[in-house]
Amino acid sequence: MKTAIIFDLDGTILDTLEDLYLSVNEMLKVFGFPLRTRQEVRSFVGNGVPRLVERALPNGTDVDTFDKALCFFKQYYDAHCNDHTKAYPGMNEALMRLRQDGYLLGVVTNKIHTAAQILCKTHFDGLIDEVQGQTGNLSPKPDPSSLMLVRDKLSADRVIYVGDSEVDIQTAKNFGAPCVSVTWGFKNRDFLMEHGAVHIADSIPQMLERIYEINKN
Repeated sequence: MKTAIIFDLDGTILDTLEDLYLSVNEMLKVFGFPLRTRQEVRSFVGNGVPRLVERALPNGTDVDTFDKALCFFKQYYDAHCNDHTKAYPGMNEALMRLRQDGYLLGVVTNKIHTAAQILCKTHFDGLIDEVQGQTGNLSPKPDPSSLMLVRDKLSADRVIYVGDSEVDIQTAKNFGAPCVSVTWGFKNRDFLMEHGAVHIADSIPQMLERIYEINKN
């Protein structure tokens, strides 16, 4: 039996908030809209770039402006997605341990696919077997299609999904996989519990413990 541990990216294995926050506000500044706080941007993340842009723009923004703002954000973030982004301390070592223990590793994210590939190559080179970001051909999470695609590419018999949001919990549920919910990302423990989290990790060592516990059962 081959088990794949598939991770969300933003807020799960990578701390991407600063670059997302700065890119959102650069977009808003260019289009003459009020800027957003870091906490607001944190709350907007999780459902893909179009939803992030939609939430960041003022209510009532017309479709033409939205389309232009979305295009600007994608181009700007692609160029600046790695300015301040970093792996959470200890994450590389955790991924290395999982690989050494025979697990297959993948990433499924609602981040734009090109940015996801760049970031995984930069921060986790040689550790992640398959990366799937958002493309025009796949519905965003919580649709489980991207999770199924990575599972198939890895030829895995079993999947454990690891994420930091209610979107990840629902994605795993839709797929039929257990989900480990981490609390250091964009959503806190209470929020995750309210949205059905079962296996919660407050630290990277706890994340590994939850993965090993689930895989034993």
